[in-house]
Amino acid sequence: MLPSISFIQMACRHNVRIIQKHITWNSVRNLYNFTNYNNTRSCQYNVSGLNSLLMRDKCDLYKNSNSVLINIPCRYKGHSHWQNIRSTKAAADKEKHSKISQYNNLMKGAISEYGPNPETNQKLAKILEMMKNSGIPKADIKRYLTTATQHVSSCSNEYFEFRGPRGSIFVLEVETDHMKKSRDFAASLVKKTQCQINDHQSYQNFFDIKGLIEVPIKNDMQVSNMDEYLEIAIESGAEDVILTKIDENDEKSGLVLKFHCDPKTLSKVTKEIENTFDLEISSSKVELQPTVYVTIDSEDDIEACRKIVEKLHSHHEFVALYDNITVPED
Repeated sequence: MLPSISFIQMACRHNVRIIQKHITWNSVRNLYNFTNYNNTRSCQYNVSGLNSLLMRDKCDLYKNSNSVLINIPCRYKGHSHWQNIRSTKAAADKEKHSKISQYNNLMKGAISEYGPNPETNQKLAKILEMMKNSGIPKADIKRYLTTATQHVSSCSNEYFEFRGPRGSIFVLEVETDHMKKSRDFAASLVKKTQCQINDHQSYQNFFDIKGLIEVPIKNDMQVSNMDEYLEIAIESGAEDVILTKIDENDEKSGLVLKFHCDPKTLSKVTKEIENTFDLEISSSKVELQPTVYVTIDSEDDIEACRKIVEKLHSHHEFVALYDNITVPED
């Protein structure tokens, strides 16, 4: 017969707590995956092996003929005031840093569009007011603004081309101050998908590069007749204007005017539409519009494309993602 272990006494070194529990060699074997325990000699071997494992776990084992004493260093969260404070503080800090990160991204976008001066950049002024109302100290807001301005001045927008299923093309736009590092990270994101980054980019043959200015429709704007906005487009230097939904996949989505222009004149046209014609602009950016489409009609390829989009959207310097995919309605 094997000797049984009558109890394991666990003494916490840091906040004295004793737990007594009946346990058998079978339980010890299951706990530490022992298999050789068929006789007394192997039983002694198991005690030695158990001791080495407990040493690995920074525990001590003391054995006599009837029992085993195991001292296990551990901490119990419910019995430590600092553990509770640290847990609560960590959650609060995480939420705070997430909010600050969102504000930083908004500031960078506003600065890149209209400059770092809040007096002439209404969009930036609104963001700074939101930060102030959320309880962020003025000194911190000033520091975040300086950092965002420096980041924008040292960053540039870069485009990385990827080939997906059926020869489809994905173009990822990022804002980065280190192109090679950003490109290598983008390539690693799609490593296990049906997609590869292109060393020699040719997306210009499949996309038109246009300046895009968006003006959301308000209640006092009449859009039943587009002649007025066509005149605004002509006088401001835009190539055309269309009326469409903000989100084409959402039936309840609001309407927006989209002015298209040459990317080189984007800043000039934006200021003209905003200042001369007093229209509120929600965004002003460069956009890639596909001219050659690839049809994806199999479920496997559609799922592969969905995974690619999901991966590329997770890039920490993500700005926009374009593709030339079309999917049959049925």
